[in-house]
Amino acid sequence: MATMSERWRLPVVRQVQGQALIETTLILPLVLVTVLLMLQLLWLLFVQYNLWLAASYTLRTGALQHGSESAMKQTLAVAMTATRPVLLDDTAEVDPNEFRLLAARLSADQMLHVALAARIAVKAPTTEQFERFSETRFDLALDQEVTEIAIDHPQVRLAASENPEEWLAARQLKLELWWCQPLEVPLAATILAELRPLVNNPVQLFCAAREAAFGKPLWGLRHEIEGPMLSGFRRY
Repeated sequence: MATMSERWRLPVVRQVQGQALIETTLILPLVLVTVLLMLQLLWLLFVQYNLWLAASYTLRTGALQHGSESAMKQTLAVAMTATRPVLLDDTAEVDPNEFRLLAARLSADQMLHVALAARIAVKAPTTEQFERFSETRFDLALDQEVTEIAIDHPQVRLAASENPEEWLAARQLKLELWWCQPLEVPLAATILAELRPLVNNPVQLFCAAREAAFGKPLWGLRHEIEGPMLSGFRRY
């Protein structure tokens, strides 16, 4: 037969258990949302790091290829393939032909992504710098005349320039890269998409306008990089 203290303790224990259940019910969704947001933000940091690396390759391509936009876009697409991981079975032998097809498909997907949801803006040389420092010369490789900001014989050109600092500035290639990264983590993608208007910058607006083509939210990433031209800069 239960004593008086045991009869009094039983309702208290049930009350504590019920309170713990309610607290767990309230806190667990918050913990889940926090974990999902952290996963999505970590992935965005990884993509931002890859964009930083890809920008270096893109800049070098532009510096060597006369500032060719098509060449820079192709380099950006290939460099950002690292953000599309593919799991392979290490225990199974990989068919080289299948691997090449997979690599080609990934490259084609990234080229489509660059065409739809990426941007490479040439901030320098500016139009004014090009008009001021460009010259028309004959390109033996193309067998035609081209107009470019020449970089050959730099010491002679620098000495002959009326404003050496402006001439050196015109030989710098400055790029601004935009990349729209799909938000893949459930729930976190929806939350970040709702918070995006608070950021309200041109990159996010650019990506928001292209969500319909992907069927999922996009988050805008941006990086600027600058370096000297290694070939004459041309307007295409």
